[in-house]
Amino acid sequence: MSNEPTRDQIEDLKANLAYHEHQAALIRKRLAGVPAANGVAKGDACPECGERDADRLEQLNDEDGQVRCLRCDFIYIPGG
Repeated sequence: MSNEPTRDQIEDLKANLAYHEHQAALIRKRLAGVPAANGVAKGDACPECGERDADRLEQLNDEDGQVRCLRCDFIYIPGG
């Protein structure tokens, strides 16, 4: 007796995965429209991923104003 899944089980897993991926996409879309309570100006958002939550944007250096996005780890100068 094999422990390998049957073709029907694999198809069920694929369908479940597709359903959950769809639900996750809907949640991400809804959350994208929710402004952060402490959001930065649109022009100061991370140019890589669009993060605007000030709690996820870490000021690195006061001299040149670099910021690290804690969501995607991109380093940039806001508004630049």
